[in-house]
Amino acid sequence: RNMKRFRSCYIKEVSKNPTLAGRITVEFSISEQGNVNGAKILDSQLRNPVVEKCVLQHLQGIEFDPSVGGTSVITYPFIFSIGGL
Repeated sequence: RNMKRFRSCYIKEVSKNPTLAGRITVEFSISEQGNVNGAKILDSQLRNPVVEKCVLQHLQGIEFDPSVGGTSVITYPFIFSIGGL
């Protein structure tokens, strides 16, 4: 349900650069309460600071279900391509 947020980051930039495509791998932590505590780019094939910053900002705004086991650290790849929209 949150993927539209991340797609919007990409759509704004791909309209300026139609060949823009690639993977952004992020790492983020989720607290026991379900809040994102921190997020960072581990790797980016996209090499577009605007999209990368936007993805990180949107991650910070997501609330996950509370966890019983403490803080979770997640590594997630976002793959952006015009064909994947």
